[in-house]
Amino acid sequence: MFGAAPSLVDDVTGPSGGWGGVQTRMMDAWIAFARTGDPSTKTLPWPAYDTQTRATMILGPTSAVTDDPHSAEGRAWAKTPFELLPYPIPFAV
Repeated sequence: MFGAAPSLVDDVTGPSGGWGGVQTRMMDAWIAFARTGDPSTKTLPWPAYDTQTRATMILGPTSAVTDDPHSAEGRAWAKTPFELLPYPIPFAV
């Protein structure tokens, strides 16, 4: 039973060796963020987020910063008439 789990994970994410150390880079970023409030590390420069560029780190086998990667979704949500919903939204969109 337990022997089947790794193959199921590999079916979804691909072989763990193909992730190029993303686990290590992510863990290092979390540690840097906990210590300093900045997730940047020597191997993973991570710019501060601002609403103009919306720089977003895309983590993967090769990690990179992309400006506003979900801009189409953001534009769609901006057009949503939340005031017409029959219940209040408990958060700001």
